Amino acid sequence: MKPTASKYLFPFILLFMSWSAQAQSRKDSTQIIAYIKQYKDIAIREMERSNIPASITLAQGIHESSFGTSYLAKNTNNHFGIKCKSNWTGKTFKYTDDAPNECFRVYETVEDSYKDHTDFLLYRPYYAGLFKLDKHDYKAWAHGLKKAGYATNPKYAEIIIKTIEDYQLAAFDRGELPAYIIPEVPAENIVEEIEQTLIDSTQQSQVPQVEDEKKKIILIEKTVTSVPTLTDKPIKINGKKAIYSTADQSLAAISHRFAVTKEKLLQYNDLKSEQPIAAGTPIFLQAKRKKNKEANCTVQTGDNMWRIAQQKGIRLLQLQQFNLLAPGEEPLAGEILSLNGKVTDKPKVQTGNIPAAAPIAIVRANDTVYPPIKENYKSTIDSNKLLDWEKDTKLLEKSPVTPAQTTISQPKPVDIAPVSTPQKTATTENAVTPTVYPAQIDYANLPKSSNGYHTVVKGDTLYNIAKRYQISLAQLQEWNEMSEQTVKLGQVLKIQP
Repeated sequence: MKPTASKYLFPFILLFMSWSAQAQSRKDSTQIIAYIKQYKDIAIREMERSNIPASITLAQGIHESSFGTSYLAKNTNNHFGIKCKSNWTGKTFKYTDDAPNECFRVYETVEDSYKDHTDFLLYRPYYAGLFKLDKHDYKAWAHGLKKAGYATNPKYAEIIIKTIEDYQLAAFDRGELPAYIIPEVPAENIVEEIEQTLIDSTQQSQVPQVEDEKKKIILIEKTVTSVPTLTDKPIKINGKKAIYSTADQSLAAISHRFAVTKEKLLQYNDLKSEQPIAAGTPIFLQAKRKKNKEANCTVQTGDNMWRIAQQKGIRLLQLQQFNLLAPGEEPLAGEILSLNGKVTDKPKVQTGNIPAAAPIAIVRANDTVYPPIKENYKSTIDSNKLLDWEKDTKLLEKSPVTPAQTTISQPKPVDIAPVSTPQKTATTENAVTPTVYPAQIDYANLPKSSNGYHTVVKGDTLYNIAKRYQISLAQLQEWNEMSEQTVKLGQVLKIQP
């Protein structure tokens, strides 16, 4: 029997379908990478605002909007499939998704959609557990989103995780770039290459030197204007890598350019949070040194301790300690500051309210902050009910309580009478231990260890200990090889190098 045509046609159809699928996959990958490049900066900014991993945001955007190509995304700029809900007051769009004619939110721009996605997760109680997760643990975030009910697809977490891993999106969470995104070359590098090329060509050409110079100037001008302004190459200040900031540059941009996390940049530069920094200010990419080879420097008009610490490449707290200055104190112009050892005479300082140019302390998780007390609280206030401060500290002295106040075995009946005096008929079980709060805490005069070590007691935090001994949190962690800012009762900490 002769073979039929279908016998030969069927394998050809399978081959064609396989080739078409591969071609479509390559096309999708190209579009997904284009999507990532277009929206990565928005996702990174939202991560800095909320701590939601940029990898999670991008992966959700890719999946929910079919990398910006879905009907819903094109008509509403809604890249996360967020439905109207009862509190939505903006434009709406009816679209059949899980059910017919469901209500979806409409945004003016895709960036608005990204911002609303952040707020959607931030301000709904069923997503609260996500923000206890490490922002670098994208797998836990993916499973947490599914568990909290973000999507109905049982494979949702696996889809998000695969997207992150296929396109190396976790690099953004670490302040890095995926391998397929090539960092932009600084303009000055391109100019150097052009100059060298033109020099080489000039040596081999008979064209007059003047003509070559004209060509070179025109070519350089065209190239420089087409390349975005970027910061210079790292330089060394006091032996540590730094760059000079530009007027429009953010720490986030520096973080991604040089693969240093924003948290590290804040720590290295004695900053509490990102803020405008004057152009030309050194920004360190490594931890500054504790001293400078220069013996001293003269304070110039307009200088302050933070700027001097940056210019000389030494840690702010160390500079303050060398010169017997408390945090916030600023020396007068013309005063001499020591850069490598303690002085015997404190320099003259400015008086009055001096605006700080940059934060002078970093507040960490679990730090204790005592708010200023505007009035004298009565001693009957229970500290456990005031701002939920159940963890009392030894810095807060309790007022004496007589046995008569707490050891009455049988409470006497109380007649109804005007409330003029507090009742003293509380059982031991329900006794309230009153607490007196100091108006402020003078850390400098608290008892200090003299043997170079501090034993952690109840109420201690790394921040309090650092302030008590006038050292930085970074120093405490470095000397004690600590990766976190938490301490335990009885823990012995080294407080000197």
